[in-house]
Amino acid sequence: FKNDTIEGRQKSLQTLEKRLAEIEGRPPVKIVFMELGKDSCGFYSDSERCMYINSEHVKDPRYRLEVIDTVAHEGQHALQHFAVEHPEQFPQYKEVIPYWRANSAAYIPPEIAKFLGYEYYYNQPKELNAWERGPQISALFKNKFETFDNMLESAFSRVETDHAESYLGKAINTVKTCADRLMGAFSGMSDVQFRQMLRAGAMTLAHHHGFH
Repeated sequence: FKNDTIEGRQKSLQTLEKRLAEIEGRPPVKIVFMELGKDSCGFYSDSERCMYINSEHVKDPRYRLEVIDTVAHEGQHALQHFAVEHPEQFPQYKEVIPYWRANSAAYIPPEIAKFLGYEYYYNQPKELNAWERGPQISALFKNKFETFDNMLESAFSRVETDHAESYLGKAINTVKTCADRLMGAFSGMSDVQFRQMLRAGAMTLAHHHGFH
């Protein structure tokens, strides 16, 4: 998710889907974000040639690998549908296409499987195939995301450290300059008066910079 806007993420995911479609030899399908509830990642519509992805997952960076997994999973369903319609273009799938075709005619969606048992959903030929494809693709991004996160964390840490050191250095120089200029005024103060003045000055400085 290089671009932090929803539109940018939609464009990135659509680019991923286009690239997967090119590799798999099928037409790309449109990606649409939709509110699907916390338990649903997405689904593919054969009739619309469109995949719907949970918009709440897209908004949350913690779900980025799951969203990529979903795009690959639903893209595999798009491949299955296209291969059933054009089996001559996919000789590598000639043995499984009849199973995909039969499964399409008697598909058990999750909302029905919850009454029968989810094993009826997961063990369908189309789902067995798609549930393998998603993790294969998301795994390719896992290490890259981890490397990128580590680079960001390191960069932020350096910026914060540099900022703190820079601020501290400026503060010390300011105090030194003020002390040099006011040393003449301190000459008549007792030690107690001097410490009280420094404490008051420190409290004023802390309040001014929001250090409560």
